[in-house]
Amino acid sequence: MRPFSLQYLARLDICYTIIIGILVSIIRVAKKHVQGIPEELLVISFFLLVFSVLDLGSSKVLD
Repeated sequence: MRPFSLQYLARLDICYTIIIGILVSIIRVAKKHVQGIPEELLVISFFLLVFSVLDLGSSKVLD
């Protein structure tokens, strides 16, 4: 496995920050429109979805 450069890690950090910011915005909007579902369930489901997509993307990049 090759080591990652600092520039790559910085870009990855920026991407994760943007994605988490978007998720927080989506969760705030969903919380207003979805009644009867606990907020924790929304948060967990969004994070699982995003990190599974990121995991799929990173496995394709590293291959």
